[in-house]
Amino acid sequence: MISVQEAERIVAQHSPSSPPVPCPLAKAQGRILREEIHADRDQPPFHRVMMDGIAISPHARESGQTSFLIESTHAAGAPPLRLNDPTACIQVMTGATLPEGCDGVIPYEDLSIRGQQAELNPGLVLKPMQWVHVQGADRKKNERLLAPGMRLLSPQIAILASTGRTEVRVGAIPSIAIVSTGNELVDIGQELEPYQIRPSNAYGFHAALNRAGFDRVDLSHARDDRSAIRQCVEQALSAHDVLILSGGVSMGKLDFVPEVLEQLSVVPLFHKIRQRPGKPFWFGVAPGGKQVFALPGNPLSSLICFHRYVLPSLFQSMGEPMRRHEQVLLGEGIGATGTSTLFIPVTLKQGIEAIPISHHGSGDLSALAESTGFVELPEGPLHFEKGTAVGYHRWN
Repeated sequence: MISVQEAERIVAQHSPSSPPVPCPLAKAQGRILREEIHADRDQPPFHRVMMDGIAISPHARESGQTSFLIESTHAAGAPPLRLNDPTACIQVMTGATLPEGCDGVIPYEDLSIRGQQAELNPGLVLKPMQWVHVQGADRKKNERLLAPGMRLLSPQIAILASTGRTEVRVGAIPSIAIVSTGNELVDIGQELEPYQIRPSNAYGFHAALNRAGFDRVDLSHARDDRSAIRQCVEQALSAHDVLILSGGVSMGKLDFVPEVLEQLSVVPLFHKIRQRPGKPFWFGVAPGGKQVFALPGNPLSSLICFHRYVLPSLFQSMGEPMRRHEQVLLGEGIGATGTSTLFIPVTLKQGIEAIPISHHGSGDLSALAESTGFVELPEGPLHFEKGTAVGYHRWN
C-alpha cells in the first residue's frame, strides 16, 4: 500500500502526452495551449489616448497655457491627426491615437468647454504623456504573451484574438471509455428491483468530463462476470486512449477487475492507497501506454478518486502542468487516525472556510448534495484544529 503522494507521482509519471492539434479560436475555451504565442506588434500598437478630453502640445504644457482653441476632433479608429497650431488643442476620444505634435491628454473632468474653447480648471498640474498608454508599454513586438501549458480561459482567448489568431495549437482531447461493473446496477430509465441500484458513478464521471471539455466519452457496463468484463475492457482499450472502470477492485469474490486487467497485459502500478475513502484504487498501463484507472465502487470513494487523480492526469496529458491544490481553512476541528490521508467532503463558505459535511460512509452519495468539494488531510496528525490550512479539491 502506497501514500497519496506516491500514487500521484506514479500517475503523473505515466500520463501520456497527447499530440498538439489545430483548434479554431472560437472552440479553444478550456483547452491546453501547446505553442508559444508572441505579440504580432507592439502592445499597445500606438500611443493610445486613455481618457476623453483634449490633447495638447509640449509647448503649451511647458508655457503654462490654460486656454485652448479646439482645432479638431479625433475619434478611436480614425487615422492619426497632427496638431497644426501648438497653442491649440485637439478633442480626443478614449482609444484614439495621440495626435502628432501632442504629448499628453487633459480629461474633460479637468476642463470647462465653452463652444470651441477649452479652459483648464485652476491649479491643474500637467505632466508629459499623462493619460497616454505609451506604445509598447505592455509588450514589445515578438515578446512572448502566452506559454505552452496554459489553460485557455477568457483572458487568454482575448489575448489570442488581439494578435489576430483564428486558430491555435492545443493538446488533443483523449478518447475516454467509462466502464461500470456490478450485477446490482440497472441503467437510468429502466425498471429496477428493490435490491438493485442505478450506475451513479459513471454519470458523475461523465458530467465532470463534459464540464471539463472532454467530449469524446463512451459509457458501457459489465456484469460481475470475467468474460463480460474482459469483453468490455478489450473493446474499450481497442477504441479509446484512456479507460476508467468503476467497481470490482476490492476483496470480494466477484471483484474480478484486477485479474482481468492483468490477463489483458495491463501492467499494474499500484493497488491500494493509504487514504480514506478510496483505499482499493487500482492503476495500471495497458499496451501502447494507455492509462487504466480502476476506481472503487462506493460513490463517495469513486468521485473523490476521480477528481483527485484522474482529472488532473487527463489535463496533464494535454500539456497542463500538475497544479498545486487550493488552500482553505477548516471551519471546525477534525479527528484523524494518523495512518491514512483523509478526504472529507465540505461546503466552502465565503470562499475560504471549509465546513465538513457529515455522511454515513463512502456509500452515502446524497450527503454530497450540498458539498462544493473535499479537503485533503495528510496522514500523521491525530487532530486538525479549526483554522488549519489544508488542501482543497473542487468538484469541477
